[in-house]
Amino acid sequence: MKKRKKDAVKFEDYAYSYVRRNFQLSLGWNIEQERTLKDGTRVDYSLSRVKYGKKERAVVEVKNVNSLTRYHIDQLDHYSRKYHATYRLVLVPSKTNVEESVKEYADDLSIEIVRLRYP
Repeated sequence: MKKRKKDAVKFEDYAYSYVRRNFQLSLGWNIEQERTLKDGTRVDYSLSRVKYGKKERAVVEVKNVNSLTRYHIDQLDHYSRKYHATYRLVLVPSKTNVEESVKEYADDLSIEIVRLRYP
């Protein structure tokens, strides 16, 4: 269990570079890691910027799991509704099993599943 926790933290740190590359500071994106929402839950990465006077928000959840489930998608959906996010992403290692029904469920909720190469 302890090793799994370490692996999850390492993957979260690895995923930061993807998040920063796709939500660049030069484009006004500010990143907060492990931001606590009003209900006490914590999203891995919350991002925000103001573009043309309109506030845009994104939430990114990083999951280092063997299989992505509907529960993980529901968790991100909960965060994005609380945060009123425009962009919603869940990042997983490329080896993670994602069933077709989970992909369709994520698509229905406008959640993008991104696979990252992770050593």
